[in-house]
Amino acid sequence: MAENIQLAADVQTLEVEPGQEIETTISIQNLGVAVGVFTIAIDGLDPTWYRLSSNNVSLFPGDQTTATLTIAPPRLGTSLARTYEFQCKVSSQKEDEEEKSIQLSLVVRPFYEFLIDYSPQRARGARVAHTLSITNSSNSELGLELSGRDADGLCQFSFEPEAPVVAPNATLEVPVVVRGKRPLRGAPVQYQYEVTATPVDDVAEASSRPGFLEVPARIPVWVFRAATLAVVIAVIGIAIWYFVFFEPKAPVAALNVSPSRVALTEGESSNLAATMFDGDGNELVGRLVSWASSDPAVASVVEDSGFVQALAPGTVIITATLQDEEFDPQSATVTILPTVVSTDCLRYDPEALRFGVSKDAKLVVTDGEVEVITLRPEDSQVDAMNLAVRHNGRCFIGRSATTGEVLSSEVEFWIGSSGIESDELRSTECLPYSPSNVQLRNTASGDWVVTDGASLLLELDDQEDAQAALILAGRHSSRCYIDLSVNEANQVTYYLAQFWE
Repeated sequence: MAENIQLAADVQTLEVEPGQEIETTISIQNLGVAVGVFTIAIDGLDPTWYRLSSNNVSLFPGDQTTATLTIAPPRLGTSLARTYEFQCKVSSQKEDEEEKSIQLSLVVRPFYEFLIDYSPQRARGARVAHTLSITNSSNSELGLELSGRDADGLCQFSFEPEAPVVAPNATLEVPVVVRGKRPLRGAPVQYQYEVTATPVDDVAEASSRPGFLEVPARIPVWVFRAATLAVVIAVIGIAIWYFVFFEPKAPVAALNVSPSRVALTEGESSNLAATMFDGDGNELVGRLVSWASSDPAVASVVEDSGFVQALAPGTVIITATLQDEEFDPQSATVTILPTVVSTDCLRYDPEALRFGVSKDAKLVVTDGEVEVITLRPEDSQVDAMNLAVRHNGRCFIGRSATTGEVLSSEVEFWIGSSGIESDELRSTECLPYSPSNVQLRNTASGDWVVTDGASLLLELDDQEDAQAALILAGRHSSRCYIDLSVNEANQVTYYLAQFWE
């Protein structure tokens, strides 16, 4: 009879996280009148999860002993987070097989671990499909929020779904579509971005994977090359005709590349020109020149045209070589500078720029969404449009909080080369300075001054803004204005727009 066995556990509801262990003490007492041999067993629990300090005990009448039950579920997704009901049974080895059991509970707490994989990491195109693979190694379902970002905010990301829930010990594949802003023409644009999976309620650390997207221009390089090739073929035909029917080509005595030194910011572009002269100083035309970059990853150059695209910080040598003529190549030094950090920027679409009217009835240059420049009736409206269409962003350092107020201490600059050609600016005035002498000083009033010791003077009340202005000024040699107005003390009272050369 089971009345001859007394069975108890000091803890009947146990709680543990997978990978850890917990113990309870099992007490057995022989209430019979004869020596008994008892077997201890666990029923209803995975055998790999527990161990008993003793499976068999012998007890004299009235004697009591204990056994330790240790439970340690493995840290695997199969150790599901839930409550497990099981029994501890003690049976006598006598012929009548007396048995006693007690009910126990095991609460397995959740743990959260997951991995993500992203493929393909490198792709080419304006709109590319990817796959984000999420493996939930947790023992409980995992809710995630998916996001993507690039440094300049020029890429768009879509996930299906955006907030997936992954079952424990399972893998889910989420389609991802990445779209990058396409340049109008020239070399392809390289975007580096990150795709991030963030667990809901911060139950685990977020995980990110990098991606690289190469977006071709709307007008690809081969169009320029084809056009250049057509021009070259025509020039060659004319040159051959000229050589056959007239006098032979004069030998090249000098080859000049201009400008010889160029400083660009990441994303900007510039055109280099090669000019040839004969021994009498006369300019020669119809000669073929090929261009090459010493490091295309820093700055690329169109082989037949000298069109340079800034890609990454660094310095390269752009070389011009005469084709079919023995003459020493000439070169220009191109320095690519990182973008000046400024979160105070107006981003816009240069292809959509037009003149419009703001809500307060003022004339503006706008792309339909962003008001890039506000104009007065007497301002140089054509110059404002020509300046804006060259770029895709107007940025400020230390801009006053007062709307419309323009101070000499404010620093304005333009970012991004749109590649769109525009007319020359006419209503401009440039103030030259010495970039090699530019330095940062702290005044007694606590303000920060950027100066070259003579003409350039910028006053800012924040050290971080002043440091950004110092970097900007060190890259140029003139601070230029459209519609500049100064008072008798030579202080700036108004300007429509400011840029650097």
